[in-house]
Amino acid sequence: MAIKISGETVVDDSKKGLFNDVVVKGGAGESGEITLNCENNSHGVKLKGPAHSAGADYTLTLPDTSGNNGEVLTTDGSGAMSWEEVVGNEISGTAPTSPSQGALWTDTSEDPAAPILKTWNGSAWVAVGSAAPSEFAPVIDDVTLTENDTTGARFTSQTFDVDVNMLIEGVPHSQKGLKGEVTAEFNVYPASEPVSSNVVTTFPNNNRQTWSFSWPQYGTARVYATNPAGFPQWYLMEGQNGSTLNLRSGGPGEYGDTQAYHGNATSFRQAVYIQASGTYYYIYSATRYKDNNGYAKAFRRRADGTDDWTGFNPGYEMSPPVYDDVYDVWWHSSSSGSNSTIRKGTTHLSNDLGEQTRGYSSQSGTGIIALGTDRVVFSRRNSQNGRIYCEVYTRDAGSMQHLGSATITTFNANCTYLNFAGGWFFIKVDGTIKKSSDALTWNTVTIGNSDFDLLEVVFNPSTNNIEAYGQDYTNSKLEMWTSNNGGATWVLAHEDQITSTTTPNNVLFGGGKVIWYGYANGYYNEHYYPRNEQTLTLSGTGADYSSFNVGDLIRPEGSTSLSERGTITSISGADIEVESDYIYQAGDKIEAVYPTNSSVSTRYLVISATGAVTGTVGSDPGYVSVGPDTNQTLTFPATFDTGNAPDDELGAGTYIKVSAQATNTSGSSEFGPSNIVTPS
Repeated sequence: MAIKISGETVVDDSKKGLFNDVVVKGGAGESGEITLNCENNSHGVKLKGPAHSAGADYTLTLPDTSGNNGEVLTTDGSGAMSWEEVVGNEISGTAPTSPSQGALWTDTSEDPAAPILKTWNGSAWVAVGSAAPSEFAPVIDDVTLTENDTTGARFTSQTFDVDVNMLIEGVPHSQKGLKGEVTAEFNVYPASEPVSSNVVTTFPNNNRQTWSFSWPQYGTARVYATNPAGFPQWYLMEGQNGSTLNLRSGGPGEYGDTQAYHGNATSFRQAVYIQASGTYYYIYSATRYKDNNGYAKAFRRRADGTDDWTGFNPGYEMSPPVYDDVYDVWWHSSSSGSNSTIRKGTTHLSNDLGEQTRGYSSQSGTGIIALGTDRVVFSRRNSQNGRIYCEVYTRDAGSMQHLGSATITTFNANCTYLNFAGGWFFIKVDGTIKKSSDALTWNTVTIGNSDFDLLEVVFNPSTNNIEAYGQDYTNSKLEMWTSNNGGATWVLAHEDQITSTTTPNNVLFGGGKVIWYGYANGYYNEHYYPRNEQTLTLSGTGADYSSFNVGDLIRPEGSTSLSERGTITSISGADIEVESDYIYQAGDKIEAVYPTNSSVSTRYLVISATGAVTGTVGSDPGYVSVGPDTNQTLTFPATFDTGNAPDDELGAGTYIKVSAQATNTSGSSEFGPSNIVTPS
């Protein structure tokens, strides 16, 4: 150490052992100070100690280096000094790389027009004034798609993992949404130009037609299904001499070719068509109206159309099973001995998701199943006391969960109807109608006059009304009543006088018609009216519609729903008449169900709330909410709704990618598409 004054050494290195601490004393009321002059000694700067009153006694130790440009000296509070980055009034537009607590920056990543001032809380960037990052709008950093099984089929019965990497989550976790797209050689389906207007023949109307023929009562019922080629088809199911079950095509007002099955089916009055996603489609005789101990008999055909309808015995079914196409599960009931049992399974008539025996039962008025928005209801009749009960279960893809039981009657009775429409469950017991929002608390409903007998309740989305179809048996009238307040009050919308010899006992909708049908006085009877027959006027002159023909099976463009299919009944210039339960709106396009050729294109996956892939559509369906977790799974089925296996519909070389969305109350974030996966 050497100290020089005016260029002369006062203390040199030889005395460093004696002078390692130089003290500059104060005096005359002033603290000690050191003056550092310029090279001409004409001016200088001073380092001065604090006043005596401060009682200061500390040491400042300089850092090891001279620091970086723009950095300042800071102390750790114990005298150790270091160089630190300056965070000044000009706030950075990007997050500082080594922030100290309290550092600020302006985040414009979500909306450049609405920047968010954020500060470092010691572990995360939070909005100024916020306590934790979980309260912010979510931010997705990456989405990764992974093929789970690289050795099996490409898509058929395969699963794919989707990993959503979150930079910032929500409270408690942001809701996630997914959409996926596949690029492959797809079939090309003819499509029209947009519909410009539509004239719909709605019901009620007075255009009734009646058909009646003599037939012994061994069971007769109408059903609207699809034939093996996939076209809508009317069928008439009939029991013959108590030993043969026939399925006749044609109608209303006609029947033709017959499929016969020796199944000993008698006394049924209704038939139900079940469009499942598995190998088979089904037509069941509905035995829930029976007065004896017979069981359901049925026909089935392969969904791919490789065979015609074939009769089979489904076993001890009380009523037709119910297929839940939202969760791809089956619900069905059976009678074994003196007990009634409800079962839930992933395949037809299976019970791998659970079963529950609900006590004594008898066939009459037992075993009807109805699907509500979030629950499943099962009606049963106790054979010992004759009372009607409703058992309520959760509606989901998991195992059975019983929510409770409701006593509908405290006396001997029969249940002949149970359904869900317009947000309400409706049940009919010995002619009395009740309704409930949860199937646990029921209230009596009065529809029309005391002679009105309910046959069917449906919700009409075009009017937002609940419609009740039935008849006045006493006066031989067909009636339809409507309610716009959830069934609290009803208005008579249709009344038509018929003869007592043609009184029916069921109502069916399909193919642009509504039919009252049934057996009475030795005759099978039908009364049918047009319903949803439509005359579509298309944009243009009609010259571009040469790919369409009368009788073609059609659907709204991009639709995969079997219930939205219809047929063309006539073509005249730009006017096309169709029969369809789907009401076409201006802007819709007609698309053929069957393709004319193929080309490479991109389509979007149809994804359920559980991540189940049911098919593809041509237009972007948007994000489907699949839950709050950051890891999702896409599951392909054994067959699509088209009847094709995914591997058949998505050929070799198809690639898949996904996009994700995260949403909470503060905002949302989207990311995608992800990486591309090409299953081999």
